[in-house]
Amino acid sequence: MAGSYFRVSEVRRDEKHIWHVRLAILHIFDNPLDSNSKFGALYDHMLSRSVHPMCINRSDIGVVLFQSDSPQVYKAHCIVGLGNLSLIEQKFERANAHYQKALSLFDKYLPVGHPDQTRVRQKIANIVHIYRRKPAMALEDYEDCLENYLRSLPSDHVDIARVYTDMARSYEQLPNELDKALEYAKKAAIIFEQNLPKVHTDNVTIHMIIKRIQRKLTLKQ
Repeated sequence: MAGSYFRVSEVRRDEKHIWHVRLAILHIFDNPLDSNSKFGALYDHMLSRSVHPMCINRSDIGVVLFQSDSPQVYKAHCIVGLGNLSLIEQKFERANAHYQKALSLFDKYLPVGHPDQTRVRQKIANIVHIYRRKPAMALEDYEDCLENYLRSLPSDHVDIARVYTDMARSYEQLPNELDKALEYAKKAAIIFEQNLPKVHTDNVTIHMIIKRIQRKLTLKQ
């Protein structure tokens, strides 16, 4: 709906190299924005253009949002969205810079161990793992993320399954760690199957990972 404001909450690329982008509405913008309000420039811009406003790094929208008195946590979420968009453009260092900036705001304005902090740390670890090709280094960060998730979320939460998936991929790339990779992939699969439709991309992806690891283990015997 024109005037509603969304952030990009997640960007992932599956095993078939298809990008998946998840949007989440910011509830302070649930209703159409009054063009006479302090966010009127944002509303007018969204009516006049078909592009997502956060795709325009130097637009007036950025000035309206970041010079406003919106809570710092909302600003951090918007910066995460910019990082996600940078990932789509394969500008990984820029994405990392956005995530680091968002994390500094989350660390300042959220309680220690809040899931939003952990999600951004996981995104940063993804860059270390996938784009800098350092799975062992990323694995240390994934383990920290897992500890934080287990303290703040139910044990069957899909965010925990997603970090299990990342850990499985990291172990898969390390020497002699295929058994651990399979262990974490199966943990992720159990949670995904309990909470998501069978055709959901997370379910499809994790079963592809399990089959791939099992093939590698068979060839190794």
